[in-house]
Amino acid sequence: MRDIVIKFQVSDARAALLSTRDVVVTPLSDFEAGQFAVALAGVAEVLAVTREGLATLLAEMEARGEVAPDIRAMVARLSGPLPVAIEQQEYIRVLLGRSARIGRDGKEKETLQ
Repeated sequence: MRDIVIKFQVSDARAALLSTRDVVVTPLSDFEAGQFAVALAGVAEVLAVTREGLATLLAEMEARGEVAPDIRAMVARLSGPLPVAIEQQEYIRVLLGRSARIGRDGKEKETLQ
């Protein structure tokens, strides 16, 4: 087993935040960091499109008077957890917005969101 010491400079504001929180260390290559941001944005897009699509589907079926009970139940079942999932995804974005991504040279890089 080896000890690894991570040392980096941060602003006073970030230092104050770090002094009261745990730190999560995830080694990422530049490619992985880029893919992480793409994946996060992709999840947000899918959640938003799904919410809009289900609402449109239900409204269209109601306008036509063709809403079978099983279809209405399935749309409700799919729509129910979406607001929570969207809130959770946004919470993850907020947490990552506080991140300090540090390069191998000890210099701060862009965040992951």
